[in-house]
Amino acid sequence: MKKLIFGILLLVGFQATMQAQDLDEYRYIKVPEKFEFLSEENQYQLNELTAFLFEKYGFNVLYREDTPAGTDPCEILRADVENQSGFLQSKVKVHLRDCHDQVVFSSREGKSREKDRKASFHEALRDAFQSVEQVKYNYSPAEVIVQTVIPPEERKEISEAAEERNQEQGDLAAESPRFLRDTIEYRIKKTAPGYELIRGGEQVAILVKSSGGDHFLFTSELLQGSAYFDLEGNLVVEYIDPASNELRSVQYMKMD
Repeated sequence: MKKLIFGILLLVGFQATMQAQDLDEYRYIKVPEKFEFLSEENQYQLNELTAFLFEKYGFNVLYREDTPAGTDPCEILRADVENQSGFLQSKVKVHLRDCHDQVVFSSREGKSREKDRKASFHEALRDAFQSVEQVKYNYSPAEVIVQTVIPPEERKEISEAAEERNQEQGDLAAESPRFLRDTIEYRIKKTAPGYELIRGGEQVAILVKSSGGDHFLFTSELLQGSAYFDLEGNLVVEYIDPASNELRSVQYMKMD
């Protein structure tokens, strides 16, 4: 029996750790002005309290404000509060949904027996947020890249430009250059097929030289993309945004 209980606790702890790692990949939490079960905006000040609690536990919250320009929609999680209240007890759960409307986090069920409706919802919500507190959120962007299809005529132009870049840049691997993206430092290491992109001493992506000159196939843990070094030596990764189907690019800025 003790082994069974220990196993359950271990599984719950593992799932909580995985959820924490998943949430670290998102830049913002978007809190709506009205939850579905409420009859008016910010009723019982529940939406305002939700935004406050997410900020309290270290999240970057968007509430009654515009999304910053240039933000990828898939860097945002939408917050929702589900009402599961009964006749004598308020019960709520907090959910976070990604850009594909998939739930990536659900809190514990928060409960309260307060008679006053507003006080009861507030107490239940704070109870549910104990799960959020345990996450220990720390934004760390994931390497999520998808394959980019480049027309033949553009490949030729890229190849010619790459040859010119090579003459100016020299051997990047010999320099072991540092790169910066979202305040996180990366390094490039030479390998037989191309390069490795390294963060904190661990490989996070590989660059394999393609047949198109000095263009590279960029492969991270999840997906693939297309990459090259620009005239300033910055690493540019191009990909298709799965949410909007639009071409986007990410730059790893070369540091002096």
